[in-house]
Formats: sequence, structure tokens, C-alpha cells
Amino acid sequence: IGLAAMGHEVEFVTDTPIDTLELPGVSIWRAPTGSGARGEPLDEHLRSGRPDVVLWNTGVTSALRSRPPILPGTRQFAVFTSPLYGAREIARQGSAVLVDPRSYAMHALGSLIPRRRLAKYLAASFEGVAVLGRSAADGLVKSGLPAERVHLVPPGRDLRSEERRVGKECRSR
Repeated sequence: IGLAAMGHEVEFVTDTPIDTLELPGVSIWRAPTGSGARGEPLDEHLRSGRPDVVLWNTGVTSALRSRPPILPGTRQFAVFTSPLYGAREIARQGSAVLVDPRSYAMHALGSLIPRRRLAKYLAASFEGVAVLGRSAADGLVKSGLPAERVHLVPPGRDLRSEERRVGKECRSR
């Protein structure tokens, strides 16, 4: 939304049916459900749009797919959102901790993927990989992804916009 406010053309592409999603200044294109990184409609849409930058939401099981489409002139980055569980950790935590059965199955499957394969997939597919936590960053580097390609972006708040909001509240008193 911030990019759109600065005058950039921003498009959100998803294969998840989110009928209620509205982002000011952002167009939304919904790929046919389940098309994922291999889907022809998604590949064609990206190729025809000629984007400058594409951010892919990826996880451990993404390494089981083919690489994202090659888009000449487009910088492609991954936002890596999966925890890097090992098989022992999954077994120890069990479904009591990972409540959603589908989520548990994905984490269990992900724990069986060799980390070196994951690192090779990420290195071959993306210019850089953003991770949300130090353990994921360390795990990917330990698996063979070059450290300079891993960028830690911890979840948090935009302190500058919060400062402006608090400042306005203080001035209005």
C-alpha cells in the first residue's frame, strides 16, 4: 500500500479466493485456485505484465515444485515463511502444538525435505530471500544458501508512522 501511495503501480496476485480483500491503490488479480508456481494462467499473467519485481511467498515445501517462471528483466525475491522443523522436532511437538491437521501435514512433509535441496532451490530461483526470524536465517545459511542472499526482516511495527500518529495525538491535546 505504501508503494501505491508513492505513485508506483502495485498489483497483488493470489490464487487464494479472497473476495473481501480491498487494498487502496492496489489492483488484485486472482489466479485460478490451486495454480501455484506452476500454473499456466499465473505464468502468462506475469509474463504479460512485465513486472519490475516479484515477491513470492515460499516455504519449505516450495522446493518440491518447479522453479518460478523465468521473467527476463524482473527481479524475483522470496519471502520465506516456513519454520525449519526437523523430523524429530515434528514428532516431539506432535499435533498438540501444531493444531491444524493440514498445517501439521505440511510441516511434517517439509521436515523430510533435505535442507541442501531447499537451499539450492532458493538460490537458483531468487535473487534474495527474506526471512521473519533469526532461526530461519541461520538454518538456511547452514543449509548452503549464501548469507548475503538471506535478509532478516523481523515482524514488527512501523515506528515512523506510529511516531507520527502519537505526535498528532499529543499536539491535539
